[in-house]
Amino acid sequence: MGLELRVCFFHILYCFFLYIIFSLLFFMLPLLFLFYRPGFIALRERLVLFSGVESNGRVVWFHAVSAGEVAAAAAVFREMVQLQTGLHAVVTSNTSAGRRIARRDFPREVVVLRPPLDTPTAVRRFIHKTEAVQLVVMEIELWPNLIAVSSWLGLNPLLCNGRMPVFDLRAYRRLRFYFQYILSCFTLIGVQDRTESGRYSELGASQKTVKVLGNVKYDLVPAGDALLPFAVSGSVPVVVVGSSHVEEEALYIRLFAAVLRGYPEAVCVIAPRDIARRGALLKKARASGIAALLRSQLDGRELCGQLLVLDTVGELRAVYSIASVAVIGGSFSSRIQGHDPLEAAVQAAPVVFGPWMGNFAGPAEDLLRGGGGVAVNEYEELVNVVCGFLCDAASSTEVGDAALRVVRRGVGAAPGYAKLLSGLIQEK
Repeated sequence: MGLELRVCFFHILYCFFLYIIFSLLFFMLPLLFLFYRPGFIALRERLVLFSGVESNGRVVWFHAVSAGEVAAAAAVFREMVQLQTGLHAVVTSNTSAGRRIARRDFPREVVVLRPPLDTPTAVRRFIHKTEAVQLVVMEIELWPNLIAVSSWLGLNPLLCNGRMPVFDLRAYRRLRFYFQYILSCFTLIGVQDRTESGRYSELGASQKTVKVLGNVKYDLVPAGDALLPFAVSGSVPVVVVGSSHVEEEALYIRLFAAVLRGYPEAVCVIAPRDIARRGALLKKARASGIAALLRSQLDGRELCGQLLVLDTVGELRAVYSIASVAVIGGSFSSRIQGHDPLEAAVQAAPVVFGPWMGNFAGPAEDLLRGGGGVAVNEYEELVNVVCGFLCDAASSTEVGDAALRVVRRGVGAAPGYAKLLSGLIQEK
């Protein structure tokens, strides 16, 4: 079977499967309306059963998932409105965290929705109702119909801040013949560094389409005067673990126990990637003799000698700003391969991560070279490094300042993307 026939056959199978799901979900709407109104609202958005979006200008559709991706999209849009007037943003995200960050970081008139189900009909209806003229896909969101239909309708899809995690690359590689076609629908594939460029080329993306444009997350602004979710005395050391995963929890609980033994006044904070893990984390901590509480149950009192489980969305950035040391979750899991260390570095927090940072190898290497990060391999080394920062405030400040300098050296990707996107929109 020829390549074009294989692509066509697989795409038909993919769409057929999704239309079956579409039909089943459509018939669930009345039941959800009667018995579970939040589910009804969510499903109605996914099926694009809402009235049109009013706008008096050109609409740019940003599609992202995580809070970090949405924040990066907002940084690009802020630069775009400096170059071109009359722009409006529609932001879609699968996660509640992403949608909350969109409402926080984008202009007040932003329209925030769940993305359409990935069928040609739903995507086409979404574009018609939002009147979008440009699609910007953030990082790794390779939904076939979202990209292909947008290309067919002239939205010139652009991949912004592209990266390709090792795990995803292995999965996409099995269907390289198909995703080579999907990648060809992009007008431009902007990637963070040469490593990511090589990964997209490995999937069949044209070298003319793939451009190394830098990492937009270097353009994220510090939290500044963002309101802290709790009070801490200025002399109290603070250890923050961001975006932890279940397989790492035992390691971090042991770390917190060691920290609190050596520094009884310290405050430890852990932000689980999955907020649903808050109860399990609380139970594990208390079973280890740690005084632990949930952020959602905090009564505003000053913390001292406790572990706070951050079970809210959008507050980790502010917490990083007072961290004596920040530990990057996912970096002690070969399955996860780390999370973005720049979110801590931009707050001038000294960054510590484990041996598995494959998904963010570029930023991790930049921090190591610039003296703003420390890599460790095992528990004992982690405890020694963390406690070393707690007992030496000057060292913590010095490494944190170095981390911020690394971020500032990388600034410039957001204006570059904004210029490219403004050019594409003006051509229409």
